[in-house]
Amino acid sequence: MFKDPILLDSVYEPEKIMRLMQCSKSSDAYPVFLSVFQEFEKTIQSRIQIKAFVNVELNKENRGEDTEEKIGQVYCLLTIGPYLENYIKKLYEQGNYLEAMIYNEIGDQLVFQGTEKLFKILEQEIMGIGFLSHRYEPGTHDVSMEEMHRVYAKIQEHFDYKCGVGITDQGMLWPVKSIGYYYNIMNDKAQIYGDRDCNNCDQTECKHREFQVMVETCGDFIRLSANYGDNLLDVLRKENYIATAPCNGKGTCGKCKVKVVNGNFKYTTEEYKRLSQIEMDEHIILACCHKVYEDLTISIQKTEESYIESRYQLEKVKIREDLTGYCIGIDIGTTTMVFSLVDLQQGEEIDQLRILNPQQAYGSDVISRIEYAKENSKRRLTKIMEETIQSCIEKLLLTNDILFESVVSIVLAGNTAMTYLLLGINPIELAVAPFAVQAFTYEKHRLMLFEINIFPWIAAFVGGDILSGIYALEIENLERTSIYIDIGTNGEIALFHNGCIHCAATAAGPAFEGANITHGIGSVAGAISHVRVSSTKKKGINVKYETIQGQSPIGLCGSGIIDLVAEFLELGIIDQTGYMEKPITIHESIQLLPTDVRQVQLAKAAIAAGIDTLLATYNLSGQDIEYVYLAGGFGSGLNLENAVRIGLLSNLNIDKVIVLGNMSLAGTIKFAQNNTPWNEVKELLDKCSYLELSNSSYFNQAYIEHMMF
Repeated sequence: MFKDPILLDSVYEPEKIMRLMQCSKSSDAYPVFLSVFQEFEKTIQSRIQIKAFVNVELNKENRGEDTEEKIGQVYCLLTIGPYLENYIKKLYEQGNYLEAMIYNEIGDQLVFQGTEKLFKILEQEIMGIGFLSHRYEPGTHDVSMEEMHRVYAKIQEHFDYKCGVGITDQGMLWPVKSIGYYYNIMNDKAQIYGDRDCNNCDQTECKHREFQVMVETCGDFIRLSANYGDNLLDVLRKENYIATAPCNGKGTCGKCKVKVVNGNFKYTTEEYKRLSQIEMDEHIILACCHKVYEDLTISIQKTEESYIESRYQLEKVKIREDLTGYCIGIDIGTTTMVFSLVDLQQGEEIDQLRILNPQQAYGSDVISRIEYAKENSKRRLTKIMEETIQSCIEKLLLTNDILFESVVSIVLAGNTAMTYLLLGINPIELAVAPFAVQAFTYEKHRLMLFEINIFPWIAAFVGGDILSGIYALEIENLERTSIYIDIGTNGEIALFHNGCIHCAATAAGPAFEGANITHGIGSVAGAISHVRVSSTKKKGINVKYETIQGQSPIGLCGSGIIDLVAEFLELGIIDQTGYMEKPITIHESIQLLPTDVRQVQLAKAAIAAGIDTLLATYNLSGQDIEYVYLAGGFGSGLNLENAVRIGLLSNLNIDKVIVLGNMSLAGTIKFAQNNTPWNEVKELLDKCSYLELSNSSYFNQAYIEHMMF
């Protein structure tokens, strides 16, 4: 085992180095840090090869026995070689002290990162034999520096004295950026160990002080690493273990709940507001409200797969005889992502995959995610999107036993912010007036393993998903004076009039996705989706409901929230101003609160005012509209009468409403089936104009008026 050195990539984290050296983007030294990072990546990084030498020795007397004692040891020696050390010496000699210190920190991190990667490799290799203990590093804890000579000797013997590392009489290794240590191999399956035991380390000021966060989900334990003082939410969402955090960690939504199985904590003021006594008795906490100061074991409930309706109306199109194989259509929404696999020869959908957008862990709306990208790094959000798209495509193909070579086309549509992040474009400009957008490049975009056609955006808040949906409509539908509405995390509206397409977007907020509703939830199994309410003097309020997939209730999704508000309005429980005296229980701990009603008011007023403003701008009224096209998964499950009752659809005639479903997805499939050249999409885009509602006094007045029920 491990007869040859293990070669590791020289990967480092610039952000972590700046944090450890207490440099912020506003610091005078910030340009120096950037210059060093650029120089390192351009000229030095490729010259550094991290080598790890490993010797595994098993105790013959304990092998195969049922014992909790150590059954062997693993000796490790890791070095990054002399190149960086020599370069740092030259910088000091030249008087470039800050650059030298930064490079020194880079070297330390390369060693540190190398040991982390090595630990993961060793865990896998040792798994069939036993379990690795914590690391024993000479000069730390109670391990004498004399032990370094033993580690060094074990490595030298195993590799025939060819490891290229020396040692002094005092046990110091050279090159300086080298490290030696060992693990015990244990047979104690009940104990889950970590690489470094920071909990019991007396070096409390160590810059690499780290703790283990054990995450239990569905009976499995996963170990995560956290630095001293890291926010627990950040630790979890870095590894995609938090499905949703609508407020992006501000402590105001109460959705990032985890259960503390082992560890100390104190409840914060925000948690007393957001958590019930029952939840606190069960040690439920909000991850965003806590920092990691010791090892923790927590439990997270697995999030169910999204069951949002993604049906779409699209007739079979005439397929060219030479156009065979498969295509994949992708709809990227703020809340959900939908993938459709279509047989081009048959013109039929074979399979569909629907998931919650994993970026929900960074906020429920695009503004929250743009803020995260601004304060942190857009690369994190881009990477999440890339990895999710790749894994979902692979899952679709694997499930249906289809080779990737058979996929003729992949077409994607999404809102502007999601598309920006996917392409690695900084989205900050989308959130700042004048809300300008960059010119779109129409060639295929290379994303990891795939080449993907992407629908262009119309404006900052009217994206390619809307253009794709409009493209999916028959051309004669665009000639009629009609209105196209997609109600999701945002409310996008398009008015077809006199051969033009006039677009607008409203900041409706994520209420209809359940995000900022106290007991709100997405359209997942167990979400209350439809409600009927009756009231008598003897029995009081009686609520009957349906849940998605008929499972036990776990929260309220958008269609259920609208039903509740409409029913309570009819019974006078909510008055026309939106006043509701007290919370009303729907099922056990699931309630509708007065604050939830206010959120619905804000959302429905924004959409209704947007419709009114767009119509008024072109001297039209609801009576002039021939058809109302209601698109999006949310619209598919909507009770239209209740939507009209709460004022969501403004003054539009319910008899003229046509529910279309996921038209964004339909457009991507149509593009692939027709083998559409971009000219057709460009012509459609040229017909589009955008009305910015934030500058409209008419919209502001209409918004206030539509706040009433």
